[in-house]
Amino acid sequence: MPTVPGIKTKDKRHKIKAEISVHFPELEIILQSVRLDDPGAAVREADAIIRRSKIDWGQLLEIALIHGIRPQLENLLNRTGSAQVPGYFRENLGNANRENLLRQLRSISEFFQIKKSLDEQDIVVVPFKGFWLAEAMYGNIAGREAYDVDLFIDIRDLGRIKTLMLERGYVVTSSVSQLTEEYILNELCEYNFGRFEEGTCIFHFEFHWGSSRPVFRMNISLGDLRSQIITGEIQEKRLQVFSPAANLLLAVMHHGGKEQYVQLKQVLDIAHIIQKPEEIDWQWLRGEAVRYRLEKLLYTGILLANKVTGVGVPSAVEKEVSAGSVRRLVNGRIKMISKPVSGRGKFLFELRGWLFHIRSRDGFRLKLHFFRHFIRKVLMPWLVPRRFHHLFYNKKARINTVGGNAG
Repeated sequence: MPTVPGIKTKDKRHKIKAEISVHFPELEIILQSVRLDDPGAAVREADAIIRRSKIDWGQLLEIALIHGIRPQLENLLNRTGSAQVPGYFRENLGNANRENLLRQLRSISEFFQIKKSLDEQDIVVVPFKGFWLAEAMYGNIAGREAYDVDLFIDIRDLGRIKTLMLERGYVVTSSVSQLTEEYILNELCEYNFGRFEEGTCIFHFEFHWGSSRPVFRMNISLGDLRSQIITGEIQEKRLQVFSPAANLLLAVMHHGGKEQYVQLKQVLDIAHIIQKPEEIDWQWLRGEAVRYRLEKLLYTGILLANKVTGVGVPSAVEKEVSAGSVRRLVNGRIKMISKPVSGRGKFLFELRGWLFHIRSRDGFRLKLHFFRHFIRKVLMPWLVPRRFHHLFYNKKARINTVGGNAG
């Protein structure tokens, strides 16, 4: 079977062998679409795969959607110029990516209007992921799929932010509105607002005071990140943004520490950030990785980016990335990424995800914490009838106290 070729670091004296075996042509094409080391080779390989294989175009589109890389797939297929790509497929893919571009443009415009009102009250908001990561790291706001505007805030400003958003016609999203204020502040890390027109959500803003729920033990705050706030510019407008080091840390926390690196877009984010390693404050980043016990998670993300996209491994972390434990974690994540769409969401998939949480974080007490959480909140509910599920969750979490899975 074809493989993604061996990938070398920028320093030819130090090489990390990286081969990814895949078992169906649709994923082979997807992997070629996220290569950053040799775009020309990716085009040639994708064209060869299309010519020699029977492609399930519906499955290819579904995989691209699940992995969040439809812009990369369209770019690759356009460059192949293959006549075997069905017209309906190109149209579907093109429509999705045009809508993504329009969504980002609308989101940027709305963000600056909201920011103006927040500035008047001396409320600091710093965008991350979303349109800013696309602009700063991808170099193209249409190059990264995004549906939300993610903003980091100081939790002390949440009350005034809620008032402002409601005045602008936003509503609290249903998932948050069903929970008590105490639970939201103590157990969650974000407050979400949506604005609707004729039943359709046209804007969705998420205000974060942490990188993920406290259960994941990565409770970084805006105060912790202040030394990494810099000035950026988009559409000739200036704004406060995070440095590449902070963007990388938050990507590792969210994509790895929370989401378990199972989506190619997550790996691609890291790859784009580390393409310019000289711009990253590695000393600060290493210190934060130690502080939150996610050194292995950081190195796993970097090696994943190397294997999947071909981006070079920065010399500052080359030794750590080469560790056997990191390689094993990466091999396991590649297997999960390669799972067919039908295999996601099942219990075994979730089990492997929690095993990754346990194996990728440092410290016995933290590993024990994850194990206990998995037993109570994942395994036990799966083993017992649904009518007893309320016994495993915080019944006081919801405003209308009904047995459910709020916790």
